[in-house]
Amino acid sequence: MDAERGHLFLLRLLKDNDIPMDGDDLEKAIEIASRKLPSGAFDEAQRHYITRHGNYVSLGYLTYAKGVRWLAMLRRESGQAAFDAACDALRRT
Repeated sequence: MDAERGHLFLLRLLKDNDIPMDGDDLEKAIEIASRKLPSGAFDEAQRHYITRHGNYVSLGYLTYAKGVRWLAMLRRESGQAAFDAACDALRRT
C-alpha cells in the first residue's frame, strides 16, 4: 500500500465500532506522525494505543500503528500539504 492510501487504516478505526478510537486518539496520531519518521511513529503509536486502551482489543493497536506510520510516510514522501489534507479529511470523518 502506498503512503497516500495509508490513512485508510485510521479511517477504518474511526468507523469501526468494535475497535476503540476517538478524537483524542486521532489527534495523537497526527501529532506523532507530524514529528516522527515512519518506523518511530509506528512504535510510539503502538505504545500510546496500548497504554490508553490496553492490548485486549484484537489487532486494534496494530491497525492504529499502521495508520500512524502511513501518515508519517505521506508527510515524508508527499510533503506537508498532502499530510495536512489527509489529516483534515480524517478530522471531518
